[in-house]
Amino acid sequence: MGERTDAADVTVPARPLAGQVAVVTGGGRGIGRAISVALGAAGALVVVAYGHAEAPALATVAAIRTAGGNARAARADVTLADDVEHLAGIAAELGGPHLWINNAGASANSSESAGLSDEERWDRVMRVDLKGTWLCCRAAAPHIRAAAGGVIVNVGWNHAYDGYGGLVGEMYAASKAGVLALTRSLAREWAPDIRVNAVAPGWIENEWSSGRTAAFRERVAGEIPLRRWGRPEDIAAAVLYLCSPGAAFVTGQTIVVDGGEVMR
Repeated sequence: MGERTDAADVTVPARPLAGQVAVVTGGGRGIGRAISVALGAAGALVVVAYGHAEAPALATVAAIRTAGGNARAARADVTLADDVEHLAGIAAELGGPHLWINNAGASANSSESAGLSDEERWDRVMRVDLKGTWLCCRAAAPHIRAAAGGVIVNVGWNHAYDGYGGLVGEMYAASKAGVLALTRSLAREWAPDIRVNAVAPGWIENEWSSGRTAAFRERVAGEIPLRRWGRPEDIAAAVLYLCSPGAAFVTGQTIVVDGGEVMR
């Protein structure tokens, strides 16, 4: 029999990702910001990628540096192959990437999509969420292999499993279901060099949620077994685990982080 090891005997490095380079798309706001800050605190050099919102990305970089970490911002439209290749090249110049988080997503129910037809909104969501994830994975993979292997984490949605009504729900569920299928496909194809996993958030506090009515927010919380909205840090914690040595035997999986709203 092997020697018994108590949980208290297990030593976890204070900065388990030291020496690694991480790219986080959509890394300046909301979930992306929380992921970037968490990876920076764990010791990774974080490339905070943004499409248009430069100021939040620079603020995230500043927050990581203030906390003693290392980060830089880089602009890239994830729907354009040349932009994504350039982003991967920046990470390669820094010695990576070892970790790549595909968090960038398109909004279909905010001012960003105002004036668009239903078909235009559908195309936008699919182009950013699904095609953008695919392009980023393809651009990152050869550099991750060259850096001696690493991890890709894609961001899906919990209702990719059970669906969600309405036009916006249809768009998100379809695009994120594609992201989860892509995750499993690439995990099979790229093992053992690259682990590919996903997280599927539920209702998470963000700029959009802060503008909802109290009645709406209460109704949503009441439908979640843990009786609260999630926080960006809840998602960041799951991503940090998937990027850590503790998840070294985990690939092709999706962690649903939604307070139990969708149980599968």
